[in-house]
Amino acid sequence: MTSNESRITNLEKEAMALGSRIEELSSDTAEELKAIRQEIKQGHIDIGKALDSHAESLMQEICKTNERLNTIEATMVTKDELKSELAAMETRIRQDVASLRDGLREALKDLKK
Repeated sequence: MTSNESRITNLEKEAMALGSRIEELSSDTAEELKAIRQEIKQGHIDIGKALDSHAESLMQEICKTNERLNTIEATMVTKDELKSELAAMETRIRQDVASLRDGLREALKDLKK
């Protein structure tokens, strides 16, 4: 075998070794990328579940708040109702004051007799 043939044989062996190494690295990279994709996918799933959970909690709180507001609105006196109640109270007070005044006048008349 000549030295050129020997070099060619060595170069062929090196090329085969490099090819094998490239295939090995390519396989490793593909596996790593697959694992990374799976982690990303699982991360998205976990984030989605967390968001769903928080959204559900938030919706429950909103419903509770709406119920409380509805209760407050149902029991709250309106402005017109308040005016009416105040007017009725004023009338009763005026009547009570008039009754007291008349009672005092009668009592004073009785004292003068």
